[in-house]
Amino acid sequence: MLYNSPDDAQQVKTIIEEDPELNKIKDDTRHRDRMAMVQALFTDEFPGQSWSDMELVSFNQNLLDEIRAHKHEYDAQIQTVATERPVHDLAKIDLAILRLILHEHATKDTPVKVLIDEGVELAKDFGAENSYAFVNAVLEKLMLPDGPEAEQQPASETKTDNNEQTNESVAVTVASAQDRTAANNETKE
Repeated sequence: MLYNSPDDAQQVKTIIEEDPELNKIKDDTRHRDRMAMVQALFTDEFPGQSWSDMELVSFNQNLLDEIRAHKHEYDAQIQTVATERPVHDLAKIDLAILRLILHEHATKDTPVKVLIDEGVELAKDFGAENSYAFVNAVLEKLMLPDGPEAEQQPASETKTDNNEQTNESVAVTVASAQDRTAANNETKE
């Protein structure tokens, strides 16, 4: 959902207010703030773009500057698990979402599952058809290094074989999600 003019932003604002399902977004300040930050981070990838005239999109400039300062750090983390393609070839919107969630993980005490869910929801809102699968796989691999089952089992009961299988399936999911995202991006161009 990109806005090219103030009229576009107003139209989206009206749609959100009239749709009960989308209207929930209005009430969730944290999700709305994350959406605005994803848009700002995405726009930041394209020099010369500005959101200063958009009523709907207001974001925390200090947070944007913090994420910019750690951008290469987050990209290096992403590259360790998304090995099939260089970071600069990934969808810009997926990168914006991943950077935001990784920054919040590094700087706040938000539960990991909440952050992963937020990343998936943002990818569904803004990304390509299968972006959510890619974002989910990358975040789980980075934020749950022992796999999703590790949070449910005590550490002493975690089995190495299960972890290796989980890591392999996440790598396959990341690779296939990247391929689908690249195919979607090529068809959009």
